[in-house]
Amino acid sequence: MYAKFMTADASIDVDALEYVEGRMESLHGSSAIFRCGLCLVCTSGGCTVSTGASTYNMTAGTGIVFVTGTLLQLDDCADDLCFRGILFPKRRFTDVVANLDTALFNYMHEYPCYVYDGSPERIAAFSGMNLWMDMARMLFSGTFSSDDLRVQEEDNFLRGLFLWMRRTLDIGGRAGESSKDRTVALCHRFLGLVHEFASQEHSVQFYADRLCISPRYLNKITVRHVDGLSPKNIIDDQLLAEIKVRLVNSSLSITQIAGELNFSDQTYMSSFFRRLTGRSPADYRKSAAR
Repeated sequence: MYAKFMTADASIDVDALEYVEGRMESLHGSSAIFRCGLCLVCTSGGCTVSTGASTYNMTAGTGIVFVTGTLLQLDDCADDLCFRGILFPKRRFTDVVANLDTALFNYMHEYPCYVYDGSPERIAAFSGMNLWMDMARMLFSGTFSSDDLRVQEEDNFLRGLFLWMRRTLDIGGRAGESSKDRTVALCHRFLGLVHEFASQEHSVQFYADRLCISPRYLNKITVRHVDGLSPKNIIDDQLLAEIKVRLVNSSLSITQIAGELNFSDQTYMSSFFRRLTGRSPADYRKSAAR
């Protein structure tokens, strides 16, 4: 067992990717807020998972992913209920999806619950997910220092996991807007637009216009559905990830990166980056290269 799921703390967050397993007793009949992302697989027993507005029936061979955090409560728990999974900082997901496709990004927000059993293909997928969890246990169940090498290791693991999910799950067949709540559908569309356009379009007005709603209404939607974050917070997080990707994975100068990401000049981008990270782009690039 790992202590993260045994705590009675009402708010759970992590600074680095962690492997976890256990019954999650503290969530049986009571809620906790996961401010981090989580990917869980039910390995035995079953329960009902409630996130407030939505409920999911979890049995052995069912997985669930919340990439931006969630409120979580377990009800009707079987005596042999057991989960294994990973917890990861929300920013880690934002960093990773900067290089992934919009379909996967939208899918993860719209369809957090996956059934891995049933058909031979799904049973094989469940075995594959357990292999990913075995790898996570090997890499991330201990105590580590928070250094840039560790961050790269986490990014590579999550990127591989999400791409594997993209290949093994029916993304195209299930992706689409929810008809239950228009605000949920608008929120999904906004997140997809941010992923697609944040490198060039930094204003809330642009996204509100694309959705044919007012910025004020868009703010109400994201505060309600994205852990209290404003549209500007979400756009900035994506833009920050775009900068980090280019600082680490390209030979572009900081001035060139500022131009590519539609900042007015290098000084403005550096000020933006320092405000969100406490570091200059140059310092970040140097530390990532070590």
